[in-house]
Amino acid sequence: MKTIPRECSICNAPIEIHHDDWCAGHNAWPINNSRCCDGCNTHVVIPFRLALMNDAKIGKTLVEEDGRIKKEIVDEYISSGC
Repeated sequence: MKTIPRECSICNAPIEIHHDDWCAGHNAWPINNSRCCDGCNTHVVIPFRLALMNDAKIGKTLVEEDGRIKKEIVDEYISSGC
């Protein structure tokens, strides 16, 4: 059985438990291939997904060969206050 991460793979905060007992957080792709908290999903993951969908030219410069966003771009985005 696969274990579910209990902390966000982006900010390392605990992943929230929702009213329906869902405790697995959100899919953190394209930032990484793990799970993330509500805040990182809203302020980091979704904006990067939209950027990839809206501008293929930018998307190609943002991503690694495996499709994940380059770490230095994510770090810069987060440090700027999202």
